[in-house]
Amino acid sequence: MEIYSPYYGIEDVNDIIYSFEKTLAQHLYGLVYNDYLKKEMAEKCDKGNGSACYISASLIKADEPEKSLKFFEKSCEKGIVEACLETGKSLYEKKQYKEAAKHFYETCGMNSKEGCQLAGYVTERGEGVGQNAEIAKAIYKSACDSGYEAGCKPTNIHQADKSDSKQKNVTKSDFSKNEKSPENTYRPYKAAGISLIVVGAVVAAAGVAGFHVAYDKELDKYKNFTSSSMAENYADTWTKEKYVSEANKHRDKANTFRALEITSGIVGGTLLITGIALTAVKKEKPEEKISLTNISFTPSNDGFYASLGFEF
Repeated sequence: MEIYSPYYGIEDVNDIIYSFEKTLAQHLYGLVYNDYLKKEMAEKCDKGNGSACYISASLIKADEPEKSLKFFEKSCEKGIVEACLETGKSLYEKKQYKEAAKHFYETCGMNSKEGCQLAGYVTERGEGVGQNAEIAKAIYKSACDSGYEAGCKPTNIHQADKSDSKQKNVTKSDFSKNEKSPENTYRPYKAAGISLIVVGAVVAAAGVAGFHVAYDKELDKYKNFTSSSMAENYADTWTKEKYVSEANKHRDKANTFRALEITSGIVGGTLLITGIALTAVKKEKPEEKISLTNISFTPSNDGFYASLGFEF
């Protein structure tokens, strides 16, 4: 979530969760959204983690809007574009138009498509900035050219019709003929990317947590076994070689679990990053495309197996 949500919004994380079968979706939602998440994100935000501040703000936005705004502002200061956008929206709702417009223009400059759309909107209406229909139209066009469909259909800007002095709505046809239509592009690997994100999150969370617990247990056994009191207990019945051998078994098990913990984190993180990269890929719509047909999880003694089915 820390990696994904600052770029795509926390709502997209919810869409990923609810794209699965209902029971699995509810289970995943419970694993993600809990008091531990709020506490962890708040602590990381206090330490200057911009992504954590954004998540903290999003989690309390409905119940604590003022506190949420402070978190968004703090996250925005760390360069999180979505946080700057949310800050602008909150300020706009509070009728602080000048500050809101500043954030919309800043996010537009940070390549936020929605930021450009909103910058065009306040410029068109003259809220927080000087009213200018031509500049607003140019900003809308930049949003449209980047693939943001709402920017292609602004409904409030009007320009004079020179032939009969009537006014007409500016639509997508008024813009450059060379622009790419968002209807002609799609994300061919979005389903596969979402699946990898979920599997990566499960592997990273469950694997790291599970192996860390096992590591701590074996390490405690090793420490207890090698304590002076335990050594005295076995002194009369075991040889030194046997005692050292038994102690090393616990140490070796602890080291194995530690290695598995690190591996789980690396594998899970790699799957997450790969999934995010796949969801971001855009292509022109072909006649055929890849699609995810099914996903299933099968429990095993060692954890679980994840199966993905694709149709080409």
